[in-house]
Amino acid sequence: MENLEIWDEVLHDFGVKMPRVMIGGRFAVVDSVRKIYVLSDDIVTLQTSEGYVSIFGEDISVKTLCDERIELTGEFSGVEFIRPGRTHRRTENRKNEDAEDNRTERREKKESEDSLRNGK
Repeated sequence: MENLEIWDEVLHDFGVKMPRVMIGGRFAVVDSVRKIYVLSDDIVTLQTSEGYVSIFGEDISVKTLCDERIELTGEFSGVEFIRPGRTHRRTENRKNEDAEDNRTERREKKESEDSLRNGK
């Protein structure tokens, strides 16, 4: 009985027109593609029904493009999903860099104000 429920769930997932990215080895498939924004040998950015998908790698090329599906080949290194109108989480390193920049700016401002006060 449990196997039937899993199979129904899988069929439902593939029946819905939602973006899907499947990458295995040197082959990738993206469904629900509406438009190709960027196409080069190291990045492909696609508009999908829910936003944008960027696929990164080397020697990327289009194998097949039909209906709302694109098939790619290459050495893939990453995928990024972008949904317009939503706040994106930044990486922890970027947050730390921003916090350090803010501390530096506050320290420099305080030092500048102190030197103006002491100079008068």
